[in-house]
Amino acid sequence: MGTPLFLILTYLCQVQADPADLHKENLMFIIEGKESSPATFSRKAFERFLSDLQSKGYKPLIRAAAKAILTATGTRSIARHRTLYWQTIDTVSASFNRNRWSPPPGEEYQTRELLEIMIRDGSLIIIRYSREVVIIVEARDHTATSHVEEISSTFWHAADAASAKDMLGNPFTWLPTPKMRLLYSLSSVNYKVKTNHINSQPASYSQQDLEAAITLATPDYREALKRVIQGKPARDDAGPASEQPAVRELLDRQLVREEYLVVCRQTSRPICTVATREELEGNLGENYRCSTCNRTFADENIRNIIAATPLARQLMEKSHWMTIWATSLLVDSKVALNNIVWNTTFDEDEIDLIVDFQGYRAFFELKDRDFGLGDADRFVNRVERYGPGAGVVFSLGSISAEARKFLTRRRVSIVEGRTSESARTEIKDIINKISTDEARRQLQNLLASMEIESQRVVVELWKRESGIEWPIDENDPYYWR
Repeated sequence: MGTPLFLILTYLCQVQADPADLHKENLMFIIEGKESSPATFSRKAFERFLSDLQSKGYKPLIRAAAKAILTATGTRSIARHRTLYWQTIDTVSASFNRNRWSPPPGEEYQTRELLEIMIRDGSLIIIRYSREVVIIVEARDHTATSHVEEISSTFWHAADAASAKDMLGNPFTWLPTPKMRLLYSLSSVNYKVKTNHINSQPASYSQQDLEAAITLATPDYREALKRVIQGKPARDDAGPASEQPAVRELLDRQLVREEYLVVCRQTSRPICTVATREELEGNLGENYRCSTCNRTFADENIRNIIAATPLARQLMEKSHWMTIWATSLLVDSKVALNNIVWNTTFDEDEIDLIVDFQGYRAFFELKDRDFGLGDADRFVNRVERYGPGAGVVFSLGSISAEARKFLTRRRVSIVEGRTSESARTEIKDIINKISTDEARRQLQNLLASMEIESQRVVVELWKRESGIEWPIDENDPYYWR
């Protein structure tokens, strides 16, 4: 009973579930499905469709419960009591239905609606035949394989093989663009205010960018690069710059490079820089002279210096390295890269990073310095104005007590990246909480839109996952494993 699906459903129904347990899981759900063109099936054909799915490993809840009821009341062969079996299925289905509908008595081949709820690999699958339309909906973990195509293909082949008597109409096809009339729309999050200009940059980085960003997440390396860019000399007591550990790491990541500075012996004025000393031993060193002292470049003072590479300057510009690093932490928390955008502007407002997944939107404010009350006020105003699902402040500096109190009161999450590992853990915890709450909301809307009692689903899942076994008949054509 520890599957993500079961945890989220029990939390949904408040049945023996601790929210803390949910937030330990990475609960991010995808809800998808298909809808058929209108077609009329006999009850027999529909049951055979479900039997084909069961033979492929799909475990039904409703029909397993119906069989257990009949077995408990002494019915030994369901095959010889098909009408009773179907009536029991309809009764069990009614207990799952929010409207408590009851099928007309004695109607063997058609009921108003046919329903089954199946489990496969931790995914919840709802199959409903209503108003001559088959609807398949699956709620699955975002890392799990989708079963929708396999189910729809099984239905199509079963319908194609069914007799005219069983079909009672034209064979159906799956719509190219499913209407999903009963499925809750996941694209329901909109901004609260209209803006004239919205621009954003899709998140994208190379492996070299990522490795460099992870390096700069270490304060010592970041401060060493700042000193290089600012032209500050390395500490004399630390030895030559190129031999210092922090600089050595920056050299390995191609964030800095060694260059040679030609300095006038007479005025100590820098003349030029060259990439290698060999350049001064050739034409440049012998034929070019200083305009002040008339010495050749090769005869001037030559100093070994450390200079920032174009990559380093690009990453340090507006702390772009932190944007890449924060994005990588989100990706590690199972957020897809294509669900992340950078530097989004709404008219005159700018958001550093936006995560958009499962119909849920979160704004991230990234700061590689101290974060004060003024910063908090400006960010909260943007969060409340444009109405995302959540706001997150990710700061590498200290957060003032006033800012912390203000953010907590406005329910903005805080990440303090004192170390790379703590930042990774805090980001994952926040994403898990957001995804859990959103998965709960989506499943609640899904079950409500399909008119299914979530409490009833939980009860049956509890039975199945508790290991309760029902008597079985291997030769029964309606036997459900």
